[in-house]
Amino acid sequence: MQVSLKSVVKILSKINNNVFNTIFNNPQNFCEKVSNKINETKALLLTVGLEHNKTDELNKSSKRIYNIIMLNSNIEKEFLQHYKKHKQIKLFIKLTN
Repeated sequence: MQVSLKSVVKILSKINNNVFNTIFNNPQNFCEKVSNKINETKALLLTVGLEHNKTDELNKSSKRIYNIIMLNSNIEKEFLQHYKKHKQIKLFIKLTN
């Protein structure tokens, strides 16, 4: 999920001026912090409204404890496909009800 330039501008415009002015002290650090916060928020939004509907579908992934995982919904399948692309995610854990 890419963040549009318009969204980045909107996010940056909401940052407190004192915090925003720290960009001049260390631009690289500022950009990393903003980027990390955006990515954390995107990951959080992926789980909002998550529903589980049993489908008995199995999927393979290298970022989890077991070789095969049972997917209970299309949302889980989409999430699994999305997180596989991100090197920041080291482990996928599926919680049971």
